[in-house]
Amino acid sequence: MPIALRANWIFRLTELRDGREYSSAVRRTLFILGVLPVWVATAALLLFIFPFGVAVGHLLVLGLLGTILVEICLQGFKKIPFTCSYLPGKGKIPHAIWICLLLLLPLLDRGAEFERRMLEKPLSFVLMVVVLGILAACARWRSTAVAKSAPGLRFDEMTPPDIIALKLHRD
Repeated sequence: MPIALRANWIFRLTELRDGREYSSAVRRTLFILGVLPVWVATAALLLFIFPFGVAVGHLLVLGLLGTILVEICLQGFKKIPFTCSYLPGKGKIPHAIWICLLLLLPLLDRGAEFERRMLEKPLSFVLMVVVLGILAACARWRSTAVAKSAPGLRFDEMTPPDIIALKLHRD
């Protein structure tokens, strides 16, 4: 579908490294383009509105949650974005919209209330930060392990064949 898809041979020829290095590059990009702008904008707003301790606590939690989200996004990393062909019907935008509306918004409300309660008690807050830190470390370990086991990058979407042969041969 993309006009420049024939140019992805450049990426195929320059694939000199293993999946871990490409995964690391995508991780940095997700942090710089996804987590950092949200974190900086929130920091500017919170440090202006809320007391310093509450703002720093929320920013710490927001950074850990952003780290966990980035690592979860890297679980299925097998291809470089915009270098692959696109097969129509693969997008799940309507599903994502309904999931956000029906599940994510109520969860965000409950999560904000939970964080507010944890920020009121220093010991509970430290425990929450430790748990989030452990989850972030586990997610990082898992995404790194998946990247190590990846055979290589994928550049074309392929539809599964309609008929799958068992390839059973008589000896």
